[in-house]
Amino acid sequence: MMAFIDAHRGQHGVEPICRVLLIAPSTYFVRWSLFPGQFLGDAKLAY
Repeated sequence: MMAFIDAHRGQHGVEPICRVLLIAPSTYFVRWSLFPGQFLGDAKLAY
């Protein structure tokens, strides 16, 4: 789910996506702050 939110947050925003997925936005933000690179994928981390 976190990868899906990352992929679409630029178009729709985190809060609306979380509302549809029935998860609290704070869940996303806490997971992202603990593991910031985990949901971005290797392609986005490579230079």
